[in-house]
Amino acid sequence: MNSKWIPAGLVQDETPDTIAQCVLEAYERLPAHGKPIVRANGVHEWTTLAGVVLEDMNARKFTCINLSTGVKCTPISKIETNQFGSILHDCHAEVLALRCFNRVLLEHCRLYNDEPSKAWLLEKKDGGKFCLRRNLKLHLYVSECPCGDASMELLANSLENSEPWNLKSLADQPMRGRADFGQVGIVRTKPGRADSPFSWSKSCSDKLSSKQFLSILNAQTSLLIEPIYITSLVLPENVVIQTSMKRAFGPSGRCMGLINQASGDYKFHPFQVLTTKLRYPFSKMVKPGMRTATSTSVLIWLGDQMNSTQVIHNGILAGKKAKDTERSQTIISKKAMMRTFQNVEQVNSELSNYESWKQANTDREGAKILVRNVLKPWICNGGDDFDWMS
Repeated sequence: MNSKWIPAGLVQDETPDTIAQCVLEAYERLPAHGKPIVRANGVHEWTTLAGVVLEDMNARKFTCINLSTGVKCTPISKIETNQFGSILHDCHAEVLALRCFNRVLLEHCRLYNDEPSKAWLLEKKDGGKFCLRRNLKLHLYVSECPCGDASMELLANSLENSEPWNLKSLADQPMRGRADFGQVGIVRTKPGRADSPFSWSKSCSDKLSSKQFLSILNAQTSLLIEPIYITSLVLPENVVIQTSMKRAFGPSGRCMGLINQASGDYKFHPFQVLTTKLRYPFSKMVKPGMRTATSTSVLIWLGDQMNSTQVIHNGILAGKKAKDTERSQTIISKKAMMRTFQNVEQVNSELSNYESWKQANTDREGAKILVRNVLKPWICNGGDDFDWMS
């Protein structure tokens, strides 16, 4: 197990800036559709950008493989039962970026079988699962501090009235994202605002913390590929507070209980937190007096062999109606991911219920239990009780 922890800001080479630059340049090359705008009333939209960068250690080459923007979350209470599996719940950029990377991985699993020369991300052990090629490292760039525990001090410092909301919360339930700054090291939900619809969706800090044990693989790719872990999380230097990062992600913080745990191939692999001076032009930081609002658009781009861009509103494709669950799905919805997975690995038709199919992956489910015993209180979001074949 690699439990090395490098405090934010102590890495002096150019790697963090190179990683950030890869994502920023890939974003710049995309069309304007789906990007923040200046509205007719003069309000400037902002959003968060996140991207996955692969480092080829042999060639010392960095490649942005996919990226996403977004700051929205759709509570499960707002989704009709017949839309389960078709609508994206969590559209925060860093969550989407990892989801998009899983879709790219599925594509490479398919390519390995059909056109192996194009499947440069993966290699396969004799008779076993795929694994990330040994010369590759994975980095995640995010243009804002992840919501939740890593941003508590940053959020408190940014408010004119830094008195925490003393919202009543049961001991076994997650805290709202911006509630009670005095409580740290706990699981929080998104959206963070007290006036927003409640959801059980966990904060980005919590999800990233869990990925240090569960790996970045999802329900589909974890059946095909050995665990893949983030090497470094790159954030703008102005949003990083060292004590917050150490508590939220470090092996001496709230993740300490995971250090000596294991479930199958799952073990604790803490990532480094690196800082960059480079700025995303549509970030939250604004000039004094500038009127701002969050962008309602979500943009995803999957590169390499896929080279696919989609604009998303309210968890579905922009311009589509939610009731048309087939045409409104994104390429990273649960149902779309399952259809792609089935092109690689045949699925028992008796496991058409998505929740039952997930539960059958006992290694991953066991790892999730270990994580939830450490990161508390963690309550499942729901929305998995649907027939993915329909």
